Amino acid sequence: MWTRTSFVWNFFKTSEDHPEKAQCLYCKKTYRDNSHAAMKQHITDFHNTEYVSFMDRKKREALEDDHPTQTRYEGQQLRPGASGNSSRQDETSNSENSYKRISKLIVRMIVLQNLPCTFVDGGGFRDLLKDLAPKYNLEKSEVFKTYMVDIYDQMKIKVKREIIKFPNLSITAHIRKDCKSNKFVILLVSHGITETFKRSSILLKCSIIDNITTEDEVGKMINTIAYELDFPIERVHCMIRDESSSSQRGTQSVLLMQDLDCAVHKIQNIIRETFLSQENVTNIPTNITNNFPNALNELEKILNKLNVNETGFVDIIKKFCFIFTIGTTVVVKYGNFDTHLENQMEQSAYNVVKLLLDFINCERSQQNLSSVIPTFKQITESLEEYLNVSPESNAIKAAVSSLKTGFETALSSLENNKLYAIATFLDPHYKNHFSREVKIKICRDLSTMTNVQSTESHRTVDSFEVVPPKRTCIRLNDLVNDTFKIKESDNTSDLRKEINDYGNIGALNVDEDPLEWWKNNGEQFKSLSKFARRFLSPPAVSVISEQLFEGDGSLELTLNKEEDAKLLFVKHNAEMFGFDF
Repeated sequence: MWTRTSFVWNFFKTSEDHPEKAQCLYCKKTYRDNSHAAMKQHITDFHNTEYVSFMDRKKREALEDDHPTQTRYEGQQLRPGASGNSSRQDETSNSENSYKRISKLIVRMIVLQNLPCTFVDGGGFRDLLKDLAPKYNLEKSEVFKTYMVDIYDQMKIKVKREIIKFPNLSITAHIRKDCKSNKFVILLVSHGITETFKRSSILLKCSIIDNITTEDEVGKMINTIAYELDFPIERVHCMIRDESSSSQRGTQSVLLMQDLDCAVHKIQNIIRETFLSQENVTNIPTNITNNFPNALNELEKILNKLNVNETGFVDIIKKFCFIFTIGTTVVVKYGNFDTHLENQMEQSAYNVVKLLLDFINCERSQQNLSSVIPTFKQITESLEEYLNVSPESNAIKAAVSSLKTGFETALSSLENNKLYAIATFLDPHYKNHFSREVKIKICRDLSTMTNVQSTESHRTVDSFEVVPPKRTCIRLNDLVNDTFKIKESDNTSDLRKEINDYGNIGALNVDEDPLEWWKNNGEQFKSLSKFARRFLSPPAVSVISEQLFEGDGSLELTLNKEEDAKLLFVKHNAEMFGFDF
Protein backbone atom coordinates (compact mmCIF):
# COMPACT_ATOMS: atom_id res chain seq x y z
CA MET A 1 0.00 0.00 0.00
CA TRP A 2 1.33 3.43 -0.99
CA THR A 3 1.77 6.17 1.56
CA ARG A 4 -1.01 8.68 1.01
CA THR A 5 1.01 11.80 0.43
CA SER A 6 -0.33 12.59 -3.03
CA PHE A 7 -2.84 15.43 -3.38
CA VAL A 8 -5.20 13.06 -5.25
CA TRP A 9 -6.41 11.74 -1.90
CA ASN A 10 -8.24 15.04 -1.46
CA PHE A 11 -10.58 13.69 -4.16
CA PHE A 12 -10.53 9.95 -3.38
CA LYS A 13 -11.12 7.70 -0.40
CA THR A 14 -10.55 4.00 0.24
CA SER A 15 -13.38 1.93 -1.20
CA GLU A 16 -15.45 0.25 1.52
CA ASP A 17 -16.15 -2.77 -0.69
CA HIS A 18 -12.63 -3.10 -2.08
CA PRO A 19 -9.95 -1.81 0.36
CA GLU A 20 -7.23 -2.16 -2.27
CA LYS A 21 -9.00 0.41 -4.46
CA ALA A 22 -9.57 4.15 -4.28
CA GLN A 23 -13.06 5.58 -4.89
CA CYS A 24 -13.77 9.03 -6.31
CA LEU A 25 -15.64 11.25 -3.84
CA TYR A 26 -17.75 12.74 -6.64
CA CYS A 27 -18.68 9.98 -9.10
CA LYS A 28 -17.70 6.79 -7.18
CA LYS A 29 -15.30 5.69 -9.96
CA THR A 30 -12.68 3.28 -8.58
CA TYR A 31 -8.98 2.81 -9.35
CA ARG A 32 -6.19 0.81 -7.76
CA ASP A 33 -5.01 2.85 -4.80
CA ASN A 34 -1.47 3.20 -6.19
CA SER A 35 -2.60 4.41 -9.62
CA HIS A 36 -1.93 8.05 -8.85
CA ALA A 37 -1.42 9.03 -12.50
CA ALA A 38 -4.78 7.56 -13.55
CA MET A 39 -6.50 9.12 -10.52
CA LYS A 40 -5.03 12.53 -11.35
CA GLN A 41 -6.09 12.16 -14.98
CA HIS A 42 -9.63 11.34 -13.81
CA ILE A 43 -9.79 14.45 -11.66
CA THR A 44 -8.60 16.82 -14.38
CA ASP A 45 -10.85 15.26 -17.02
CA PHE A 46 -14.12 14.80 -15.15
CA HIS A 47 -13.94 17.08 -12.11
CA ASN A 48 -11.92 19.98 -13.43
CA THR A 49 -13.98 22.61 -11.58
CA GLU A 50 -13.27 20.99 -8.23
CA TYR A 51 -9.63 20.48 -9.22
CA VAL A 52 -9.12 24.15 -10.15
CA SER A 53 -10.87 25.26 -6.96
CA PHE A 54 -8.62 23.02 -4.88
CA MET A 55 -5.44 24.29 -6.56
CA ASP A 56 -6.51 27.92 -6.12
CA ARG A 57 -7.10 27.30 -2.44
CA LYS A 58 -3.66 25.73 -2.05
CA LYS A 59 -2.08 28.73 -3.76
CA ARG A 60 -3.86 31.11 -1.39
CA GLU A 61 -2.66 29.10 1.59
CA ALA A 62 0.88 29.21 0.26
CA LEU A 63 0.66 33.00 -0.08
CA GLU A 64 -0.58 33.22 3.49
CA ASP A 65 2.43 31.26 4.69
CA ASP A 66 4.85 33.45 2.71
CA HIS A 67 3.19 36.80 3.56
CA PRO A 68 1.40 36.52 6.93
CA THR A 69 1.26 40.29 7.47
CA GLN A 70 -0.94 40.69 4.40
CA THR A 71 -3.29 37.78 4.98
CA ARG A 72 -3.51 35.90 8.25
CA TYR A 73 -2.67 38.94 10.40
CA GLU A 74 -4.33 41.51 8.17
CA GLY A 75 -5.77 44.37 10.22
CA GLN A 76 -3.70 43.53 13.29
CA GLN A 77 -1.00 45.84 14.55
CA LEU A 78 2.49 44.47 14.02
CA ARG A 79 4.45 43.91 17.14
CA PRO A 80 7.85 45.56 17.41
CA GLY A 81 10.52 43.77 15.46
CA ALA A 82 8.03 42.19 13.03
CA SER A 83 9.80 43.85 10.10
CA GLY A 84 12.80 41.70 10.87
CA ASN A 85 10.64 38.61 10.51
CA SER A 86 9.44 39.90 7.15
CA SER A 87 13.02 40.25 5.97
CA ARG A 88 13.76 36.72 7.03
CA GLN A 89 10.64 35.54 5.23
CA ASP A 90 11.76 37.31 2.04
CA GLU A 91 15.14 35.69 2.38
CA THR A 92 13.48 32.30 2.85
CA SER A 93 11.26 32.90 -0.19
CA ASN A 94 14.26 33.80 -2.33
CA SER A 95 16.05 30.69 -1.12
CA GLU A 96 13.05 28.53 -2.04
CA ASN A 97 12.88 30.11 -5.50
CA SER A 98 16.58 29.46 -6.00
CA TYR A 99 16.12 25.84 -4.90
CA LYS A 100 13.26 25.32 -7.37
CA ARG A 101 15.20 26.97 -10.18
CA ILE A 102 18.27 24.77 -9.71
CA SER A 103 16.17 21.63 -9.34
CA LYS A 104 14.33 22.48 -12.53
CA LEU A 105 17.62 22.98 -14.39
CA ILE A 106 18.87 19.60 -13.17
CA VAL A 107 15.68 17.93 -14.42
CA ARG A 108 16.09 19.72 -17.74
CA MET A 109 19.68 18.47 -18.00
CA ILE A 110 18.60 14.88 -17.26
CA VAL A 111 15.99 15.04 -20.03
CA LEU A 112 17.99 16.83 -22.71
CA GLN A 113 21.18 14.84 -22.14
CA ASN A 114 19.30 11.53 -21.92
CA LEU A 115 20.73 10.80 -18.47
CA PRO A 116 19.40 8.35 -15.88
CA CYS A 117 18.11 9.93 -12.68
CA THR A 118 20.89 8.14 -10.79
CA PHE A 119 23.29 10.63 -12.39
CA VAL A 120 22.62 13.03 -9.49
CA ASP A 121 24.03 10.46 -7.04
CA GLY A 122 27.47 10.64 -8.65
CA GLY A 123 30.22 12.04 -6.46
CA GLY A 124 31.65 14.27 -9.19
CA PHE A 125 28.34 15.96 -9.92
CA ARG A 126 27.65 16.48 -6.22
CA ASP A 127 31.10 18.03 -5.68
CA LEU A 128 30.58 20.36 -8.64
CA LEU A 129 27.16 21.51 -7.45
CA LYS A 130 28.40 21.94 -3.88
CA ASP A 131 31.10 24.26 -5.15
CA LEU A 132 28.79 26.26 -7.45
CA ALA A 133 25.77 26.42 -5.12
CA PRO A 134 26.92 25.65 -1.58
CA LYS A 135 23.49 26.40 -0.06
CA TYR A 136 21.63 24.07 -2.41
CA ASN A 137 20.64 20.78 -0.83
CA LEU A 138 20.90 18.21 -3.64
CA GLU A 139 18.29 15.49 -3.20
CA LYS A 140 18.85 11.81 -3.93
CA SER A 141 17.92 10.27 -7.29
CA GLU A 142 14.67 8.89 -5.88
CA VAL A 143 13.39 12.44 -5.44
CA PHE A 144 14.25 13.33 -9.02
CA LYS A 145 12.44 10.20 -10.17
CA THR A 146 9.30 11.55 -8.53
CA TYR A 147 9.87 14.85 -10.34
CA MET A 148 10.08 12.98 -13.65
CA VAL A 149 6.89 11.05 -12.92
CA ASP A 150 5.11 14.30 -12.10
CA ILE A 151 6.32 15.92 -15.35
CA TYR A 152 5.26 12.79 -17.24
CA ASP A 153 1.75 12.98 -15.74
CA GLN A 154 1.43 16.66 -16.60
CA MET A 155 2.77 16.11 -20.12
CA LYS A 156 0.27 13.31 -20.78
CA ILE A 157 -2.54 15.74 -20.01
CA LYS A 158 -1.04 18.27 -22.42
CA VAL A 159 -0.66 15.61 -25.10
CA LYS A 160 -4.31 14.65 -24.74
CA ARG A 161 -5.37 18.27 -25.13
CA GLU A 162 -3.04 18.80 -28.09
CA ILE A 163 -4.19 15.91 -30.27
CA ILE A 164 -7.80 17.07 -30.02
CA LYS A 165 -6.82 20.06 -32.19
CA PHE A 166 -6.20 17.90 -35.27
CA PRO A 167 -9.09 16.71 -37.44
CA ASN A 168 -6.79 14.03 -38.88
CA LEU A 169 -3.69 12.35 -37.53
CA SER A 170 -1.18 9.93 -38.96
CA ILE A 171 0.92 7.61 -36.81
CA THR A 172 4.45 6.34 -37.25
CA ALA A 173 5.48 3.10 -35.56
CA HIS A 174 9.18 2.43 -35.07
CA ILE A 175 10.81 -0.55 -33.37
CA ARG A 176 14.48 -0.27 -32.53
CA LYS A 177 16.93 -2.39 -30.56
CA ASP A 178 19.10 -0.51 -28.09
CA CYS A 179 22.71 -1.39 -28.85
CA LYS A 180 23.88 -1.60 -25.22
CA SER A 181 20.97 -3.07 -23.29
CA ASN A 182 19.67 -5.27 -26.15
CA LYS A 183 16.16 -4.20 -25.24
CA PHE A 184 13.58 -3.25 -27.84
CA VAL A 185 12.14 0.26 -27.88
CA ILE A 186 8.77 0.80 -29.56
CA LEU A 187 7.74 4.36 -30.38
CA LEU A 188 4.32 5.49 -31.57
CA VAL A 189 4.29 9.10 -32.76
CA SER A 190 1.31 11.10 -34.03
CA HIS A 191 1.64 13.70 -36.79
CA GLY A 192 -0.79 16.47 -37.61
CA ILE A 193 -1.01 19.89 -39.21
CA THR A 194 -2.55 22.76 -37.27
CA GLU A 195 -5.05 25.29 -38.62
CA THR A 196 -2.12 27.64 -39.20
CA PHE A 197 -0.32 24.88 -41.15
CA LYS A 198 2.35 24.14 -38.59
CA ARG A 199 3.56 20.55 -38.45
CA SER A 200 3.29 18.83 -35.08
CA SER A 201 4.82 15.51 -34.00
CA ILE A 202 3.96 14.12 -30.57
CA LEU A 203 5.20 10.92 -28.98
CA LEU A 204 2.02 9.17 -27.88
CA LYS A 205 3.54 6.09 -26.32
CA CYS A 206 6.93 4.59 -25.61
CA SER A 207 7.33 0.98 -24.58
CA ILE A 208 10.50 -0.92 -23.68
CA ILE A 209 10.44 -4.71 -23.82
CA ASP A 210 13.04 -7.45 -23.54
CA ASN A 211 12.00 -9.37 -26.65
CA ILE A 212 9.61 -9.05 -29.58
CA THR A 213 7.76 -12.24 -28.72
CA THR A 214 4.40 -11.55 -30.35
CA GLU A 215 3.19 -9.92 -33.53
CA ASP A 216 0.78 -7.48 -31.93
CA GLU A 217 2.99 -5.31 -29.68
CA VAL A 218 2.11 -2.17 -31.65
CA GLY A 219 -1.56 -3.12 -31.72
CA LYS A 220 -1.60 -3.47 -27.93
CA MET A 221 0.10 -0.09 -27.57
CA ILE A 222 -2.53 1.57 -29.77
CA ASN A 223 -5.27 0.05 -27.64
CA THR A 224 -3.54 1.43 -24.55
CA ILE A 225 -3.31 4.89 -26.12
CA ALA A 226 -6.99 4.79 -27.04
CA TYR A 227 -7.84 4.11 -23.40
CA GLU A 228 -5.38 6.44 -21.68
CA LEU A 229 -5.69 9.46 -23.98
CA ASP A 230 -9.25 8.95 -25.18
CA PHE A 231 -7.58 8.68 -28.58
CA PRO A 232 -9.87 9.40 -31.57
CA ILE A 233 -9.13 6.23 -33.54
CA GLU A 234 -11.60 7.13 -36.29
CA ARG A 235 -9.54 10.22 -37.10
CA VAL A 236 -6.33 8.28 -37.74
CA HIS A 237 -5.43 8.82 -41.38
CA CYS A 238 -2.74 6.18 -41.84
CA MET A 239 0.09 4.28 -40.20
CA ILE A 240 3.69 4.50 -41.44
CA ARG A 241 5.76 1.65 -40.10
CA ASP A 242 8.96 -0.35 -40.67
CA GLU A 243 8.49 -2.50 -43.77
CA SER A 244 8.20 -6.23 -43.02
CA SER A 245 8.04 -5.53 -39.28
CA SER A 246 5.50 -6.88 -36.82
CA SER A 247 4.01 -3.40 -36.52
CA GLN A 248 2.06 -3.98 -39.73
CA ARG A 249 0.56 -7.23 -38.53
CA GLY A 250 -0.14 -5.69 -35.15
CA THR A 251 -2.20 -2.81 -36.53
CA GLN A 252 -4.25 -4.80 -39.01
CA SER A 253 -6.36 -6.36 -36.27
CA VAL A 254 -6.75 -3.11 -34.36
CA LEU A 255 -7.36 -0.29 -36.82
CA LEU A 256 -9.04 -0.04 -40.18
CA MET A 257 -6.47 2.29 -41.69
CA GLN A 258 -4.11 2.45 -44.61
CA ASP A 259 -0.83 0.81 -43.69
CA LEU A 260 2.21 2.32 -45.43
CA ASP A 261 5.84 1.28 -45.62
CA CYS A 262 8.58 3.55 -44.36
CA ALA A 263 10.15 4.94 -47.55
CA VAL A 264 13.74 4.43 -46.35
CA HIS A 265 12.97 0.82 -45.37
CA LYS A 266 11.38 0.34 -48.79
CA ILE A 267 14.58 1.54 -50.50
CA GLN A 268 16.64 -0.72 -48.22
CA ASN A 269 14.60 -3.77 -49.16
CA ILE A 270 14.74 -2.97 -52.89
CA ILE A 271 18.54 -2.76 -52.73
CA ARG A 272 18.82 -5.93 -50.66
CA GLU A 273 16.55 -7.94 -52.97
CA THR A 274 18.08 -6.70 -56.25
CA PHE A 275 21.56 -5.15 -56.30
CA LEU A 276 22.71 -7.05 -53.19
CA SER A 277 20.93 -10.30 -54.01
CA GLN A 278 22.97 -13.44 -53.51
CA GLU A 279 23.38 -13.82 -57.28
CA ASN A 280 24.74 -10.30 -57.77
CA VAL A 281 26.97 -10.49 -54.70
CA THR A 282 28.58 -13.55 -56.31
CA ASN A 283 28.75 -12.19 -59.86
CA ILE A 284 30.12 -8.66 -59.20
CA PRO A 285 33.62 -9.78 -58.01
CA THR A 286 33.74 -12.41 -60.78
CA ASN A 287 32.89 -9.85 -63.46
CA ILE A 288 35.52 -7.44 -62.18
CA THR A 289 38.15 -10.20 -62.19
CA ASN A 290 37.27 -11.26 -65.75
CA ASN A 291 36.88 -7.81 -67.33
CA PHE A 292 39.39 -5.75 -65.34
CA PRO A 293 42.18 -8.00 -63.96
CA ASN A 294 44.28 -4.97 -63.01
CA ALA A 295 41.68 -3.58 -60.60
CA LEU A 296 43.00 -5.56 -57.62
CA ASN A 297 42.87 -2.71 -55.11
CA GLU A 298 39.29 -1.81 -56.02
CA LEU A 299 38.28 -5.48 -56.00
CA GLU A 300 39.61 -5.89 -52.47
CA LYS A 301 37.61 -2.88 -51.29
CA ILE A 302 34.42 -4.26 -52.82
CA LEU A 303 35.01 -7.73 -51.35
CA ASN A 304 35.59 -6.26 -47.90
CA LYS A 305 32.34 -4.29 -48.12
CA LEU A 306 30.37 -7.25 -49.47
CA ASN A 307 31.52 -9.38 -46.54
CA VAL A 308 30.13 -6.90 -44.01
CA ASN A 309 26.75 -8.07 -42.75
CA GLU A 310 24.94 -4.74 -42.60
CA THR A 311 21.59 -4.74 -40.81
CA GLY A 312 20.68 -1.08 -40.36
CA PHE A 313 18.54 0.44 -43.10
CA VAL A 314 20.92 3.38 -43.57
CA ASP A 315 23.92 1.03 -43.60
CA ILE A 316 22.41 -1.03 -46.42
CA ILE A 317 21.92 2.09 -48.56
CA LYS A 318 25.44 3.36 -47.83
CA LYS A 319 26.82 -0.10 -48.63
CA PHE A 320 25.21 0.06 -52.06
CA CYS A 321 26.51 3.60 -52.68
CA PHE A 322 30.06 2.49 -51.83
CA ILE A 323 30.04 -0.59 -54.10
CA PHE A 324 28.23 1.30 -56.88
CA THR A 325 30.78 4.13 -56.77
CA ILE A 326 33.84 1.82 -56.69
CA GLY A 327 32.38 -0.34 -59.47
CA THR A 328 31.92 2.73 -61.67
CA THR A 329 35.44 3.87 -60.85
CA VAL A 330 36.81 0.52 -62.08
CA VAL A 331 35.06 0.91 -65.45
CA VAL A 332 36.24 4.52 -65.88
CA LYS A 333 39.81 3.84 -64.71
CA TYR A 334 40.55 0.58 -66.53
CA GLY A 335 38.07 0.56 -69.39
CA ASN A 336 39.92 2.86 -71.81
CA PHE A 337 36.68 4.43 -72.99
CA ASP A 338 35.97 7.78 -74.59
CA THR A 339 36.41 10.68 -72.17
CA HIS A 340 32.92 11.95 -72.89
CA LEU A 341 31.44 8.54 -72.08
CA GLU A 342 33.45 8.33 -68.87
CA ASN A 343 32.20 11.76 -67.79
CA GLN A 344 28.62 10.73 -68.51
CA MET A 345 29.01 7.57 -66.44
CA GLU A 346 30.52 9.41 -63.50
CA GLN A 347 27.85 12.12 -63.61
CA SER A 348 24.95 9.68 -63.79
CA ALA A 349 26.44 7.58 -60.97
CA TYR A 350 26.87 10.74 -58.90
CA ASN A 351 23.20 11.62 -59.47
CA VAL A 352 22.04 8.23 -58.21
CA VAL A 353 24.21 8.34 -55.08
CA LYS A 354 23.29 11.95 -54.31
CA LEU A 355 19.55 11.25 -54.55
CA LEU A 356 19.81 8.32 -52.13
CA LEU A 357 22.09 10.02 -49.61
CA ASP A 358 20.12 13.26 -49.69
CA PHE A 359 16.95 11.33 -48.95
CA ILE A 360 18.30 9.39 -45.96
CA ASN A 361 20.23 12.37 -44.59
CA CYS A 362 17.37 14.84 -44.97
CA GLU A 363 15.75 16.18 -41.82
CA ARG A 364 12.94 13.79 -40.95
CA SER A 365 10.47 16.64 -40.59
CA GLN A 366 11.11 17.62 -44.23
CA GLN A 367 10.38 14.16 -45.63
CA ASN A 368 6.67 14.18 -46.30
CA LEU A 369 4.58 11.53 -47.97
CA SER A 370 4.32 13.80 -51.01
CA SER A 371 8.07 13.50 -51.69
CA VAL A 372 8.16 9.71 -52.07
CA ILE A 373 6.81 9.33 -55.63
CA PRO A 374 8.99 12.16 -57.06
CA THR A 375 12.08 10.74 -55.31
CA PHE A 376 11.50 7.22 -56.59
CA LYS A 377 10.88 8.58 -60.09
CA GLN A 378 14.12 10.58 -60.02
CA ILE A 379 16.10 7.54 -58.82
CA THR A 380 14.57 5.37 -61.56
CA GLU A 381 15.37 7.94 -64.25
CA SER A 382 18.95 8.34 -62.99
CA LEU A 383 19.48 4.57 -63.04
CA GLU A 384 18.09 4.45 -66.58
CA GLU A 385 20.50 7.19 -67.63
CA TYR A 386 23.40 5.29 -66.04
CA LEU A 387 22.51 2.09 -67.90
CA ASN A 388 22.15 3.92 -71.21
CA VAL A 389 25.73 5.26 -71.09
CA SER A 390 27.23 2.18 -69.45
CA PRO A 391 29.19 -0.30 -71.68
CA GLU A 392 28.45 -4.01 -71.61
CA SER A 393 31.77 -4.67 -69.90
CA ASN A 394 30.61 -2.78 -66.83
CA ALA A 395 30.95 -5.36 -64.06
CA ILE A 396 27.98 -4.02 -62.10
CA LYS A 397 25.62 -3.30 -65.02
CA ALA A 398 23.47 -6.40 -64.50
CA ALA A 399 23.10 -5.60 -60.79
CA VAL A 400 22.16 -1.99 -61.56
CA SER A 401 19.62 -3.21 -64.13
CA SER A 402 17.90 -5.39 -61.52
CA LEU A 403 17.91 -2.43 -59.15
CA LYS A 404 16.18 -0.24 -61.73
CA THR A 405 13.51 -2.90 -62.24
CA GLY A 406 12.95 -2.96 -58.48
CA PHE A 407 12.45 0.80 -58.34
CA GLU A 408 10.16 0.74 -61.38
CA THR A 409 7.93 -1.86 -59.72
CA ALA A 410 7.83 0.13 -56.47
CA LEU A 411 7.09 3.37 -58.35
CA SER A 412 4.15 1.81 -60.16
CA SER A 413 2.75 0.58 -56.85
CA LEU A 414 3.16 4.02 -55.26
CA GLU A 415 1.44 5.85 -58.12
CA ASN A 416 -1.52 3.46 -57.82
CA ASN A 417 -1.81 4.07 -54.08
CA LYS A 418 -4.44 6.65 -53.23
CA LEU A 419 -2.65 8.16 -50.24
CA TYR A 420 0.65 8.70 -52.03
CA ALA A 421 -1.01 9.97 -55.20
CA ILE A 422 -3.27 12.52 -53.49
CA ALA A 423 -0.49 13.70 -51.17
CA THR A 424 1.77 14.31 -54.18
CA PHE A 425 -0.98 16.15 -56.05
CA LEU A 426 -1.67 18.43 -53.06
CA ASP A 427 2.00 19.37 -52.73
CA PRO A 428 2.45 22.53 -54.86
CA HIS A 429 5.94 21.28 -55.76
CA TYR A 430 4.67 18.16 -57.53
CA LYS A 431 1.05 18.80 -58.60
CA ASN A 432 1.96 18.45 -62.29
CA HIS A 433 3.85 15.20 -61.76
CA PHE A 434 1.08 12.86 -62.92
CA SER A 435 -0.33 11.89 -66.29
CA ARG A 436 -3.81 13.01 -67.30
CA GLU A 437 -5.55 9.74 -66.41
CA VAL A 438 -4.05 9.62 -62.91
CA LYS A 439 -5.03 13.25 -62.28
CA ILE A 440 -8.60 12.43 -63.27
CA LYS A 441 -8.68 9.60 -60.74
CA ILE A 442 -7.22 11.80 -58.01
CA CYS A 443 -9.83 14.50 -58.63
CA ARG A 444 -12.64 11.95 -58.54
CA ASP A 445 -11.35 10.54 -55.27
CA LEU A 446 -11.25 14.01 -53.72
CA SER A 447 -14.77 14.66 -54.99
CA THR A 448 -16.02 11.41 -53.45
CA MET A 449 -14.43 12.22 -50.10
CA THR A 450 -16.04 15.65 -50.16
CA ASN A 451 -19.53 14.13 -50.31
CA VAL A 452 -19.23 11.25 -47.84
CA GLN A 453 -19.34 11.21 -44.07
CA SER A 454 -15.99 11.84 -42.41
CA THR A 455 -16.06 8.44 -40.73
CA GLU A 456 -16.36 6.71 -44.09
CA SER A 457 -13.44 8.63 -45.52
CA HIS A 458 -11.13 7.04 -42.91
CA ARG A 459 -11.74 3.44 -43.95
CA THR A 460 -9.02 1.34 -45.50
CA VAL A 461 -8.23 2.57 -48.99
CA ASP A 462 -7.00 0.22 -51.65
CA SER A 463 -4.97 0.80 -54.77
CA PHE A 464 -6.97 2.06 -57.71
CA GLU A 465 -6.97 1.20 -61.38
CA VAL A 466 -5.89 3.85 -63.86
CA VAL A 467 -8.42 4.52 -66.66
CA PRO A 468 -6.74 4.46 -70.10
CA PRO A 469 -6.52 7.96 -71.63
CA LYS A 470 -8.85 8.92 -74.46
CA ARG A 471 -6.65 11.78 -75.65
CA THR A 472 -2.93 12.41 -75.50
CA CYS A 473 -3.19 16.19 -75.17
CA ILE A 474 -5.41 17.90 -72.65
CA ARG A 475 -5.93 21.32 -71.13
CA LEU A 476 -6.65 21.78 -67.45
CA ASN A 477 -10.27 22.79 -68.08
CA ASP A 478 -10.77 19.60 -70.09
CA LEU A 479 -9.28 17.60 -67.20
CA VAL A 480 -11.69 19.12 -64.68
CA ASN A 481 -14.68 18.71 -67.00
CA ASP A 482 -13.83 15.03 -67.56
CA THR A 483 -13.37 14.54 -63.85
CA PHE A 484 -16.77 15.84 -62.81
CA LYS A 485 -19.03 14.09 -65.30
CA ILE A 486 -21.08 13.01 -62.29
CA LYS A 487 -24.00 14.47 -60.44
CA GLU A 488 -22.64 17.53 -58.68
CA SER A 489 -23.42 18.76 -55.21
CA ASP A 490 -22.61 22.27 -54.07
CA ASN A 491 -19.46 20.93 -52.39
CA THR A 492 -18.39 19.18 -55.60
CA SER A 493 -18.95 22.35 -57.60
CA ASP A 494 -16.77 24.35 -55.18
CA LEU A 495 -14.08 21.69 -55.30
CA ARG A 496 -14.19 21.67 -59.10
CA LYS A 497 -13.47 25.39 -59.22
CA GLU A 498 -10.70 25.08 -56.63
CA ILE A 499 -8.96 22.27 -58.51
CA ASN A 500 -9.16 24.31 -61.71
CA ASP A 501 -7.68 27.40 -60.03
CA TYR A 502 -5.08 25.33 -58.16
CA GLY A 503 -3.86 23.75 -61.41
CA ASN A 504 -3.52 27.10 -63.13
CA ILE A 505 -1.06 28.38 -60.53
CA GLY A 506 2.60 27.70 -61.21
CA ALA A 507 4.50 25.02 -59.32
CA LEU A 508 6.30 25.94 -56.12
CA ASN A 509 10.06 26.45 -56.14
CA VAL A 510 12.05 23.58 -54.68
CA ASP A 511 13.29 25.66 -51.72
CA GLU A 512 9.82 26.90 -50.71
CA ASP A 513 7.69 25.33 -47.97
CA PRO A 514 4.42 23.74 -49.20
CA LEU A 515 2.76 24.26 -45.80
CA GLU A 516 3.60 27.95 -45.92
CA TRP A 517 2.02 28.06 -49.39
CA TRP A 518 -1.19 26.48 -48.09
CA LYS A 519 -1.20 28.84 -45.11
CA ASN A 520 -1.08 31.83 -47.46
CA ASN A 521 -3.60 30.42 -49.95
CA GLY A 522 -5.93 28.50 -47.66
CA GLU A 523 -8.74 31.06 -47.92
CA GLN A 524 -8.77 30.75 -51.70
CA PHE A 525 -8.80 26.93 -51.55
CA LYS A 526 -10.94 26.18 -48.49
CA SER A 527 -11.91 22.64 -49.52
CA LEU A 528 -8.51 21.64 -50.86
CA SER A 529 -6.70 23.11 -47.85
CA LYS A 530 -8.60 20.71 -45.57
CA PHE A 531 -7.40 17.80 -47.68
CA ALA A 532 -3.88 19.28 -47.61
CA ARG A 533 -3.87 19.23 -43.79
CA ARG A 534 -4.86 15.57 -43.90
CA PHE A 535 -2.74 14.19 -46.73
CA LEU A 536 0.42 16.24 -46.13
CA SER A 537 0.61 15.33 -42.45
CA PRO A 538 2.17 11.84 -42.76
CA PRO A 539 5.98 11.76 -42.91
CA ALA A 540 7.69 9.62 -45.51
CA VAL A 541 9.57 7.56 -42.93
CA SER A 542 8.81 5.91 -39.63
CA VAL A 543 12.17 6.81 -38.08
CA ILE A 544 11.34 10.29 -36.86
CA SER A 545 12.85 9.96 -33.38
CA GLU A 546 16.54 9.79 -34.20
CA GLN A 547 17.25 12.49 -31.61
CA LEU A 548 16.53 9.81 -28.99
CA PHE A 549 19.34 7.67 -30.42
CA GLU A 550 22.23 10.11 -30.50
CA GLY A 551 25.92 9.26 -30.56
CA ASP A 552 26.48 5.52 -30.67
CA GLY A 553 22.77 4.77 -30.72
CA SER A 554 22.59 3.88 -27.02
CA LEU A 555 19.73 5.09 -24.85
CA GLU A 556 21.53 4.55 -21.53
CA LEU A 557 18.63 2.38 -20.39
CA THR A 558 18.44 1.32 -16.75
CA LEU A 559 16.91 -1.74 -15.16
CA ASN A 560 13.64 0.13 -14.72
CA LYS A 561 11.87 -0.11 -18.09
CA GLU A 562 8.87 1.93 -16.98
CA GLU A 563 11.06 4.79 -15.79
CA ASP A 564 13.07 4.70 -19.01
CA ALA A 565 9.91 4.80 -21.13
CA LYS A 566 8.63 7.84 -19.23
CA LEU A 567 11.97 9.62 -19.59
CA LEU A 568 11.92 9.03 -23.37
CA PHE A 569 8.34 10.27 -23.54
CA VAL A 570 9.28 13.49 -21.74
CA LYS A 571 12.45 13.99 -23.79
CA HIS A 572 10.76 13.61 -27.17
CA ASN A 573 7.91 15.97 -26.28
CA ALA A 574 10.04 18.48 -24.37
CA GLU A 575 10.67 20.70 -27.40
CA MET A 576 6.95 21.08 -28.11
CA PHE A 577 5.74 21.58 -24.56
CA GLY A 578 8.92 23.03 -23.06
CA PHE A 579 9.56 22.71 -19.35
CA ASP A 580 6.63 24.74 -18.12
CA PHE A 581 5.89 22.31 -15.28
